[in-house]
Amino acid sequence: MQNITPASHDIRIFQKPGRIDSKSLETVDQLLVILPDKPTKTHFGKLPQGAKLQAVYRKHAPGSAPAFITRLANKKQTLIVAGTQAADTSAFDRLTLGRKLVAAATAQKAGSLGICAVGFTADAAATIVRDMLSAALAAAFSLPSTARNAPHPSRSRSLPSPGAMKTTARVSCACATDRARRRPGPT
Repeated sequence: MQNITPASHDIRIFQKPGRIDSKSLETVDQLLVILPDKPTKTHFGKLPQGAKLQAVYRKHAPGSAPAFITRLANKKQTLIVAGTQAADTSAFDRLTLGRKLVAAATAQKAGSLGICAVGFTADAAATIVRDMLSAALAAAFSLPSTARNAPHPSRSRSLPSPGAMKTTARVSCACATDRARRRPGPT
């Protein structure tokens, strides 16, 4: 039996609990930041270059997903993709936000992806990070392909071979002859 499960050797998950600092972001290419619906200066103060991020957030339309996209001024030029949501948001809405943020972050060359929830209780932050991680893993998953050999584009598969056309013609003529024999003639 053929193994159809995709290779997932390129997905590695690391966890670094605690406060985010500039040093920890040196290894991250893209960072998903999830903030409360109405983030304050103290929420942005917990992030590196928080004043810059808050200025970028103010320029974007409220309720957009992602809320803003920018780059940090570090060696990696870390891409920040941020979204806002309430702490009591449903799992479906969290996963939808996660899908949108991951899609925006991986539109460029995907590398190492970090996930950060700022301004939530510990339980709410753990739930949010778990759902964002689920969205990231779903985006990285590639479905197995069952196609053996794709048809060559120059070959047409809609026309039957000449031998098949002759056989079809013979069969239809034979059916017409049989019908004619079964019909009662004029009396």
